[in-house]
Amino acid sequence: MTTTCVWLQEEWLSASLIAELCPAGATLIYIFDETWLAQRRYSLKRIQFIYEALLDLPEAVEIYRGEPSEILHARRQNKTEQRYLTFKPRDPELRQRVLDIAHAHDVEHMTPPPWIPVQSQSFKRFFKFYNVVKRHALDEASRDKS
Repeated sequence: MTTTCVWLQEEWLSASLIAELCPAGATLIYIFDETWLAQRRYSLKRIQFIYEALLDLPEAVEIYRGEPSEILHARRQNKTEQRYLTFKPRDPELRQRVLDIAHAHDVEHMTPPPWIPVQSQSFKRFFKFYNVVKRHALDEASRDKS
């Protein structure tokens, strides 16, 4: 039996998204990447926000601090998980960092569905676009709260 570990990214800490895309019974981990935090100069308030978002998830999350490469390598040596997954971040710099680490450690990446569906028509004015997608956006936002 293959066990799965999902390496969560700060952009994808949504209970509904995790329930939809993560395999049942998967171990969830989050790594506070010290290099990334220093590079981005995250405030203590931002770090606390991420931590609280992790605690609000309905599934237990193993939380680590350090270099993701070292932590993933150590987990592979000590655990029985055979499949590793992560979400592909939208932030281009974070995406590159995560995908480089993922490639080096044989971590598959998942691309979450867009929050607002791609529209088949083009809009010249934002308010027209907003009128078309606002109900969907509000429904999705309320779904994430429940």
